[in-house]
Amino acid sequence: MLRNETKHKIRKSFQSLNGKTSEFGLAFYDRLFQTAPEVLPLYPTDMHAQATKLVEMLEVVVDGLDGLADLVPKLQHLGAMHKTYGALPEHYDLVGEALLDTLADHVPLWDESDRAAWGTLYAIAAETMIDAANTSATKTA
Repeated sequence: MLRNETKHKIRKSFQSLNGKTSEFGLAFYDRLFQTAPEVLPLYPTDMHAQATKLVEMLEVVVDGLDGLADLVPKLQHLGAMHKTYGALPEHYDLVGEALLDTLADHVPLWDESDRAAWGTLYAIAAETMIDAANTSATKTA
């Protein structure tokens, strides 16, 4: 599903955050709330815990790049959970932009090929999560 070059770019850039993942997670949420304040009510007040959850999920995804199909159930569960929190499909674009921009700020030597690699991965994850959220909404309707 992902080319080896894309996976390599993602792994290398994520590894460069090593030791700064907490800072990265908090910076992501700062950026998200500055650019999309309408999503702030969807999140808990303890952003340290939330930032840790974000980084842990990114680690799971990056570690699973060679078996994306195995990640689908986790992403589907996450999408269904986010639906219960009030996340809407249009929020995923906002989150994606904040993620890519925060990575650009924190990954040394970040370039457009890194952005393209992460953008491709995020698009797959977001589509899977949105589809699951829509499916869970249909089942409860």
